Amino acid sequence: MPILRIGNKFKSKIDNKGFTLIEIIIVLAIISIVTLFSLPQIGRFFNGKEKNMALLTTMITKTFDDSFLNDRINYLVVHLSSAGDDEEKKESLFQRQNGLSVANLKNGNFVETKRRLLQNIVFSNSFKLQEILLSNGTTISEGNVFIQFNTKGFSENFILHIEIDDEKWSVRNYKHLKDPKVEKGLLDFEEFN
Repeated sequence: MPILRIGNKFKSKIDNKGFTLIEIIIVLAIISIVTLFSLPQIGRFFNGKEKNMALLTTMITKTFDDSFLNDRINYLVVHLSSAGDDEEKKESLFQRQNGLSVANLKNGNFVETKRRLLQNIVFSNSFKLQEILLSNGTTISEGNVFIQFNTKGFSENFILHIEIDDEKWSVRNYKHLKDPKVEKGLLDFEEFN
């Protein structure tokens, strides 16, 4: 801001320009219109495979965190998809298909956790949990797979194969890392590194 010297007094030259009320209203109207047209697009983006993939990887991360922070052993239960399965929610931990649950071992029995953040997730038929590869060489393609997360958060290395609208994807979980990695295509343990 320039300073003007008039006699012995200094005065600053003040710029009184600003936005008028009309200009502010026009800008707000434009922002509202753009938002109105973009919200459905954002909703569609999060309703598809991205949303389901985010739910899946978040559930793995939350299971790791809960085990580590609460010093407890959790079991991530991967309910694999099978031919002709439906999307209805099954009440029994062992009857579910195409979803994830978290269980704890109590008195020799698996019991679903009561923690709200770890509640059961069921995926639509367009997002199929097809098979899981374990680090010991076992491949499981039906039923329920219980993956132990110990009190330090660690689990076994595993790769989960998923089919999303006829595309193949792999979710790789590293033993000592809490965040799984998602990659397009079907990977195996030779490509794990």
